[in-house]
Amino acid sequence: MFKLLSFVIVLLFFHSITSQQFKPFIQSGRIELLGVVSSYDNPNCCNNTNDLWIFMSIIIPGLVKGNINAISNITNGVFNSIIILRQDVNVNFNYIFSDDNYLFNISGLCESVPTTYIYNTTTGEMLLYINCYDKTKQNINISILPNSTASLVSITPVKCGDSKTNCIEGYCAMFERQIYLPNTKLISTIQDYFCPNDLINTINFESNNVFLVTSYTSSIKNAGKVCVNLGTDSNNIMDDDHSFFWWVSCFYPNSSDEKQFYPLPFISSIYSTQQSFYSGPMNIGKSKLFTSSIFINFSFLFLLTLYYINYFLSL
Repeated sequence: MFKLLSFVIVLLFFHSITSQQFKPFIQSGRIELLGVVSSYDNPNCCNNTNDLWIFMSIIIPGLVKGNINAISNITNGVFNSIIILRQDVNVNFNYIFSDDNYLFNISGLCESVPTTYIYNTTTGEMLLYINCYDKTKQNINISILPNSTASLVSITPVKCGDSKTNCIEGYCAMFERQIYLPNTKLISTIQDYFCPNDLINTINFESNNVFLVTSYTSSIKNAGKVCVNLGTDSNNIMDDDHSFFWWVSCFYPNSSDEKQFYPLPFISSIYSTQQSFYSGPMNIGKSKLFTSSIFINFSFLFLLTLYYINYFLSL
């Protein structure tokens, strides 16, 4: 009986230090962003001001989870530090972007009642709960999204391959793909280790690349969810001008179980007279891929550069 009581007490104590209780007009919170935990607890800050307060509870798979209760400019700073890290996330908030200070203004999400916003992202469903209040508001009730409590400590960074020595997410990503480019009659190849968030941004970049075949750009979006769930998957279509292959694997690194890249298919066997080139950074690791001859089509790269210039000017 005594052992059972002791166990219950330990559980209650652990719950008390991991869970968070939020009170109006008292700054508090904890955000876990790409594995790095930041605390915003400061009960002596700002509790005598007439400022707008914003409580934010947020979950984006593979990017962030956590809660913060603070005056609007502090919550806004945290919000911006999160959404600028992924294009598939910040694109949902263009309507609250300010051309004056080049920031997203979270107060533009304030409603008369607390509101939960739901968006689709490359890694899954994003949930954002916003509760805005000031000293004129009565009956302020602050609640959090389920499973949004951040960890107590940051994840230990890991090394992924030879060049990615500080992946703060705590796990690694391997990605490779080959695509036939009918306009240039070349085969584009990427094979590399990534930190997971860099891979997600690469996937976003690729899925919006108008120079790549649509069969690939629509398919590659699935790789984001695979990665944040620490999975492995691939897709392969050999269909003339629509030919492509991709493979992704995300995992906790283990020195005793070194991962191997998946053998690339021979798209060049279909287009045997065509050259191939690498269109991304390369870190071979255990790959057997040939690397001494790199063929770059300058017309393709020039058009690609123009595309990105036009994209960013349109934001």
